[in-house]
Amino acid sequence: MEAGRPEEQSFACKSSEIRHDQAAHAERLDVWNPQRAQLLASLLPSFPTVLVELVGAFIPVELVGRRTKSSAVVRRFEVLCDCHDKVATAVYFRHEITLWDRNQLEISSVVQLKTLEVDEGRIGVRSLCYLGHNVVAVGTDGGSIRFIDTMAQQEIGCVQGAHTDNNVMALAALRDGRMVSGGAYDCTIRIWRRQAGSSWGEGTRAEQELQGHTDCIYFLIDLEGGLLASGSGDETIKLWRVDNGECVRTLKENSSPIWRLTDLGDGRIASGSLDKTIKVWCVETGNCLHTIEVEDCVRSLVWCGGRKLASSHFRTNKISVWDVESGERLLQLAADVDCVYSLSMSYSGHLLVGGCSKGDKGRLEEWK
Repeated sequence: MEAGRPEEQSFACKSSEIRHDQAAHAERLDVWNPQRAQLLASLLPSFPTVLVELVGAFIPVELVGRRTKSSAVVRRFEVLCDCHDKVATAVYFRHEITLWDRNQLEISSVVQLKTLEVDEGRIGVRSLCYLGHNVVAVGTDGGSIRFIDTMAQQEIGCVQGAHTDNNVMALAALRDGRMVSGGAYDCTIRIWRRQAGSSWGEGTRAEQELQGHTDCIYFLIDLEGGLLASGSGDETIKLWRVDNGECVRTLKENSSPIWRLTDLGDGRIASGSLDKTIKVWCVETGNCLHTIEVEDCVRSLVWCGGRKLASSHFRTNKISVWDVESGERLLQLAADVDCVYSLSMSYSGHLLVGGCSKGDKGRLEEWK
C-alpha cells in the first residue's frame, strides 16, 4: 500500500450468485453507515427490499442473515432521494419512479409518469426532490415537473413547460416551502410557490426567474440565511437571495462544469467538478478555503456530518470519504457495482448509494 494512502475497504459479503444470460445493467441500491464504513444493505428490485432502518447507526458490523434471489428486472439507479418513510429512485430516459418502503423492506410501487403532448415523447427523469408532506417533485427531460404522492403512490400534478428548453436538470426544496428548479439550456433558475389551498401542479406558479448563468444548471441547494447556491456548466457557483432573486456572489476557481454541491452546515459549502477537484467555499466571503484533488471527475458529493465528506466518480465503483478540514482521504469504499451514480444521506444518517453493474448477478444482501 502506498504511504499516506488509506487502505481500501470492500464490504460486499460473499453469497451465491445467480447470473443472467443477458448482459445488462442491474438496478442496485447500497446502504452504508459512513461513520463506521459499514454496508447495511445491498438491494435489487425484484426481491422485497429496501432499506435503511435495518440496524442502529453505530452497531458494530456483524453478518447475521443473508437472502439471495435472482432479479428479472435489470435497470440502474441514476437519481435518488430520501422521503422519510420511502426512498424514490429513477433512471434517465425512463418515465417511471420506483418507490421503496423502508419498514416492510420491499418495493411499494412503480409509478408511471403520464404522457403529455408538450413532452414530445421526452419524459425521462433528470432530477428528484422531496418537498415534504409525502410529495416528491420529478424534473423531466420534456421540460415538465411532475409531482408524486408517496402515500397514494401516484402522480398528482404537473407543471408543463417549466423550462422552455426542456430538461429540468435540478430541483431543490426551500425552507419557506417553495420549490426551485434549474434548466439545461435556458440557463435559468425558477422559484415556484404552491397557492394556498391548492395542490402541487395545478396551483403551482413561478414567482421569480433568476438569470446570470450562461450554461446548464446542474445542481441547486438551499442554504441558511435565505440563500440559494447553484452550480453550472459555465464553471461557476452563484449565490442568490431567494426573497428578491439578487445574485450576491459568484464563485469562480474551476476550469470545468460544477456537477455537485453540498451544504456543510456551518457557513461553508463544498463543490464537485468535472475538473477532478472538490473545493470548500466560505459562503459569506465567497473565498475558496481549500481544494482536494481527486482521481477522476466528481459524479456525486454529499456531506456525512462532522468532518466527513463522501464523493463518487465517473467510471469507478469507488466511494471516497474525506476529512473536509485537512483534505485527507480517510477511507475508500468499494461498492459492489461497476459504477456509482448517486449518493445521498438518509434522514436516519445512513449513506445511500445508487449504481449499476454489467452482467446482473441478481443478488440481495442484508447486513447488520
